[in-house]
Amino acid sequence: KLGKDGLPEFFVFTGGGFGHGVGMDQSGAAGMADDGFTVEEILNHYYPGTTLTNIY
Repeated sequence: KLGKDGLPEFFVFTGGGFGHGVGMDQSGAAGMADDGFTVEEILNHYYPGTTLTNIY
């Protein structure tokens, strides 16, 4: 949007892409969280066959 002086008042950046195809997709993980999935469910979705373990 341009201001009265003709200069931009703000910028809006949107993006996307294919990434490297390995690991967790941040947008997908955020969408799963918005849909009510737990952190454990999200991690298991992106890293199948792994186990979450407390180390403290």
